Amino acid sequence: MISACIFELEHVILDTEELPWFQAMASGQAEGVNINWEEKINDLSPDHLKEGVSVFIKELKNQGLNLAVVSTLPQLRRMLNRMQFRHYFHTLVGGDDISGLEIGLAHYVEAAKDLGSPLENTLVFSASPQGIKAAIDAGCWVAGVGTGPHLFDADLVLPNLERVRFLKILSAIRETDAG
Repeated sequence: MISACIFELEHVILDTEELPWFQAMASGQAEGVNINWEEKINDLSPDHLKEGVSVFIKELKNQGLNLAVVSTLPQLRRMLNRMQFRHYFHTLVGGDDISGLEIGLAHYVEAAKDLGSPLENTLVFSASPQGIKAAIDAGCWVAGVGTGPHLFDADLVLPNLERVRFLKILSAIRETDAG
């Protein structure tokens, strides 16, 4: 059933709470300010990964799933390299590839195509309302990650990826599909 997983970088893989520049950008306070991406990326390290994401991604790789990351941020490959996390992913679709300030339908369609996975066999992990809506519109399965009412449209809601197991997710999706 699920042959590939797509992860949003922002808020699912990258712990943006520890990055004041990201918070300023997300709130619109950095609008019109020229961000020095070289400097911001050079400050990234494995410490900026969300809790639990590394263990969960390793489990998915061990299950033989193809994995992708989507983001609106530029230089996605360099960001993941700085966090020593690039090698887990088959494809990256970032701000350098698709324009837009929000994750959109094109991000998921491009990532699933690159992974060779039909959209209906692809599971998206998203924390943003735009990302969840785009994944639903694409016909993907959606796991909302975090808290808040914006996640309720997802097929499954996870507060975070700590201690999450893929077989439990599959079981929950089967229940949703049968319901």
